[in-house]
Amino acid sequence: MGEAIAKLQQEIKDLKLSEQSLRNRLKEVKRLLHGSISALVCMMEKADRHTARHQKRVAQLAFIMAKELGFTSEEAYEVLLAALVHDIGKISISAEVLTKPGKLLPYEWESIRAHPVVGFNIMNNFNYPWPVPMIIKQHHERRNGSGYPDGINKHDILRPAMVLAVADVFEAMFSHRPYRPALGIDPALAEISKADYYDPEVAAVCSDLFLKQGFCFEQH
Repeated sequence: MGEAIAKLQQEIKDLKLSEQSLRNRLKEVKRLLHGSISALVCMMEKADRHTARHQKRVAQLAFIMAKELGFTSEEAYEVLLAALVHDIGKISISAEVLTKPGKLLPYEWESIRAHPVVGFNIMNNFNYPWPVPMIIKQHHERRNGSGYPDGINKHDILRPAMVLAVADVFEAMFSHRPYRPALGIDPALAEISKADYYDPEVAAVCSDLFLKQGFCFEQH
């Protein structure tokens, strides 16, 4: 009996050590991946400061929305990472197209529509333990299937991508863009309220943050 108890105690000890080793490994992976994201953000700031600023503000909003929606800390962190680099694919688009104030020519519009796929391909080179590349790829998909690049509908869009989509569109309309002045809060809220495009629950949380909770984007 004594030997059996001693063996069981050793097995429990070994299991605890394995669990601790796994936690340490996951912590290290997170640190390395966050470092890669930070490096990409710095690169974007040098290449296109307007897009970099937009990504940071979208990340602020998307992270808080995820928490309000009941996402776990891990899931909210996943949304944050994706949001910080969701437009990384725009490095393939010329500055003239990104800042063009008028109507885009067909080939220019195609280059814009390709940026989620370019972003997916870039981020897919990293070994993420979360579907960050796919969230980036889907952030312009819409619930009714009218989005891009794949035209998938609400049944196939990841929930984190739905959160990112609302945060992305709201910030883009709310804020100044290189090709137009800020449209303000009312048009932005009107856009995200389109239930055939955006998740109604996500849109409601976004509206509540601005209209009832006084959310403001950080300036730095």
